[in-house]
Amino acid sequence: VSTQSTWGLIIKRDIEMVDYDELAIIKNPFFLGSYEKAIKECENVVIEDTDLATLELKTFYLIRAYLSLAHWDKAQSVLAKHLVEVKSTEAEKDKFGKLMKIFIEYIKSGTFEEDFLTEEYEKFEKDNAYKNDKRNLPELIVISYILYNLENYENIFHLVSDIKDLDIMAIKFLSYWQMKRYDYMQKCLEEMKKLAEDHALTQTLGCFLMLCTGNVKDLVTVINEVMQKFDKSTKLINFIGIAMMAKGQVEKTIKMYEKVIQDLDLKNEEKQKKYFGNNDIIDIVTNYVIAIRWVEDESPALIPSIKILEALGGEDPAKNSEEFDKTFALACQKVFEESKAQTTQQLSLIH
Repeated sequence: VSTQSTWGLIIKRDIEMVDYDELAIIKNPFFLGSYEKAIKECENVVIEDTDLATLELKTFYLIRAYLSLAHWDKAQSVLAKHLVEVKSTEAEKDKFGKLMKIFIEYIKSGTFEEDFLTEEYEKFEKDNAYKNDKRNLPELIVISYILYNLENYENIFHLVSDIKDLDIMAIKFLSYWQMKRYDYMQKCLEEMKKLAEDHALTQTLGCFLMLCTGNVKDLVTVINEVMQKFDKSTKLINFIGIAMMAKGQVEKTIKMYEKVIQDLDLKNEEKQKKYFGNNDIIDIVTNYVIAIRWVEDESPALIPSIKILEALGGEDPAKNSEEFDKTFALACQKVFEESKAQTTQQLSLIH
């Protein structure tokens, strides 16, 4: 099952008990995968010129939203505009500009300056005041994000173990997921709830943990409650689809995915260009293809759905397989059973 989408990163500085409520209208749609809405909301948020930290965080979110939509040029334009308009020193502009350029290039091509990563990691490691400076939060997030993609989880834990900040804690949460440590995911989620239980990111990761640990019985109900609090989200809709497939409700899942594809008008070439590189939508079409194959290998809907997937920048999940696994349901249920057993064992060790 495809869940490849890049997770959004929240900005909330709790070390100094400063809550960026003025960015909340941007945060929630961003973390739910509603990137276009987050971009639109950025137009409604006005930050004082003197609040340089929040201005940089707002720009960081806006750049992230465009990168999530694979709109590289627009991300660059946002950065250029920020550097012209922001009233900070040239040294501060150079520092933030270099950081964002490195981040944009990394998301676009997967490459980065190793010297930058090493030097900045050492700064944060040696100087707690530097690490706890809210002006350096975007940099701390970028470094943690790159370390996460390099699968260097040990250095993440070492660097940010004392940071009580939702965005950083989300990276830790996903690091534990990669390590299949569902017990530590649970502990991390509990800490996030203490900071902001009703935040979109906390709620979404709670749903994700239920999915990972095979707790699919009540997951659809919980996700619907989350969507009632906020908005419908392609990320959360995909969670519902995976949960229903795990419960064997494949035909119902297919109908749900078909409605999403119809609502987004994904058969339209212009819409395919618009959503190209959007991993949340690629995940939905990927799982739609899997569900179709699960029911009928020769379905007339299969080839058109694969063409949509490829037009979005995705790939047929069976393309590199000698034989597509038709026993997906059993395999999925087995994974959930194993993860549930492992979670029970790990949680018993904690308590």
